[in-house]
Order: sequence, then structure tokens, then C-alpha cells
Amino acid sequence: MADVFNQFVQFGYEFEKLFLSTFNHVYSTILGTTDSSVSARGGRTHPIMERTFFVHQCGSAYIVKLAGLSGAMAVALAAYGAHFVSDNPNLSAERKRSMEHANKHHFLNTIGIVLASVASRHPQVTSTLFALGALLFCGPSYAYAIVADKTFRAITPIGGILSMFAWLSFIL
Repeated sequence: MADVFNQFVQFGYEFEKLFLSTFNHVYSTILGTTDSSVSARGGRTHPIMERTFFVHQCGSAYIVKLAGLSGAMAVALAAYGAHFVSDNPNLSAERKRSMEHANKHHFLNTIGIVLASVASRHPQVTSTLFALGALLFCGPSYAYAIVADKTFRAITPIGGILSMFAWLSFIL
């Protein structure tokens, strides 16, 4: 078993080297420079790379994890909606529409979170706005679609406004 694990780790190192050499080639081709090296395991990093490549940005690890979690939840809720909400003849068209809108906005906010790690000058602020927008807009909509709970529907517009602010934060 240890042999398989060691082979897997070695494969990971080789994949990382291949990815970084490919990225260096593409990056230097785009910028027309020869000094764009990014190396694995604590090597030298080009100064421009630190500002542009999302893995090297401050706080991007939490943002990427947040986007991964949000995306996984969006996919899971889309599957649930497709199998248990859309196909259920006992549910009203309004509840089915609520599920579709919530899921669409959930995916859009997840894309926004990913973009925040790459394109925003203030990635923590932008990603937080997207996450709160998704929570406050999609959460009550999912609750209404799945269990017919209208308790928190009044805060849905706040989530929409936060999502708008998140998109606008890209121009700051």
C-alpha cells in the first residue's frame, strides 16, 4: 500500500512540474519575455506572476476553497431539483421556478467568487459579497422550493443587492 501511495505522490510532483513548465511557456509567450519562471516547491517566482496568477495571490486559497464548496453545493442542489422538484407533479410551478432561479443565481455567484480570486483588486471583499449574496438570495429561494417555507423570502432582495455590489466591486 505504501508503494502505491509513493507512486501517487511522485505522480503529483511530476504533474506539478509539467503544469508549471507549460504555464511558464504560455506566460512568457503572451508577455514576450523570457523571465517568467515559476517553480515548484519554493523556487523563484516572477514579480508580475505574484499579482496575476491566482495561486500566488494573498488569500486566494480560501477564496478558491469557498468557490469549490459553493460549486459543489450548486451541483448537488441542481441534481436534487432535477430529480425531486422538477419531476414532482404535486409542486406548484412557482416553487419549481424558484428552484431554477435559485440554482441559476447560485452558479453565477460561484463563477463570481472564482473571478474574484483572479480579477478583483479586493478579492476578499468581492468574494464575501458574492458568498453573502448567494446565501441570502438562494437560501430562501431553495427553502421555498424544497419545503414551501416562506419565512425568509423577505431577505431575498438583500441577497440580490449584495450580488449586484459584488459585480460592481470589480470596477473599484
